[in-house]
Amino acid sequence: MVLIVTGLAGCSMGSPRAQVDSRLRVAIVSDSEVPRPVAEALRRRADIHLVFVALHPGYLVAQLDRDLAAAIARRPDVIVYSGGTNDLFYGFNRLVPTLEPRMAQATKAACVVGVVSAFDPGKVAPAQRALSTEVFAAWIAAEKRWGARTVSYADLAANLARSGRQFFAGPGLGAFHPGPGADPVIASAIATAVNTCPRRVAP
Repeated sequence: MVLIVTGLAGCSMGSPRAQVDSRLRVAIVSDSEVPRPVAEALRRRADIHLVFVALHPGYLVAQLDRDLAAAIARRPDVIVYSGGTNDLFYGFNRLVPTLEPRMAQATKAACVVGVVSAFDPGKVAPAQRALSTEVFAAWIAAEKRWGARTVSYADLAANLARSGRQFFAGPGLGAFHPGPGADPVIASAIATAVNTCPRRVAP
């Protein structure tokens, strides 16, 4: 499902001179790792203007291509991109080469915030836990090498765990997805990363 958010905020119809909208123009292209309540929380922020939102649970990276192109066409300052979690089921060795051309396209057009997923370490065997830590660390390193800011769900989950709170949704597939209690933390982390980005288009 695609939700496109546009507006004329910042324009004063009754004044002779239009006011400048100082908010960062932000587009979100994501699989299920950016939950809809997170997008709504970002939409409500005074410092962010969402110009495009496409959230597609279950999508592979290639299936997000049309929305990435549409997001770029909106000329955002920032693209929040979350893709690759579902591709992991086909092997990590394929993930980085799959993401690289998409990230090159996105970073050429805007500042990019890459959302890197994680899964509940308590739901996997110790050997798999060590491997998953290496995989997600390599993913984050690749995103940074491509010039993206990153939001690491592994880091957010660890921070919540230290205060006795749960990041993940639960057993089964919930071990790969953030639960509703994590939504405010994710929204805050994405907003913080977004606000490190410069404005790329004139207001």
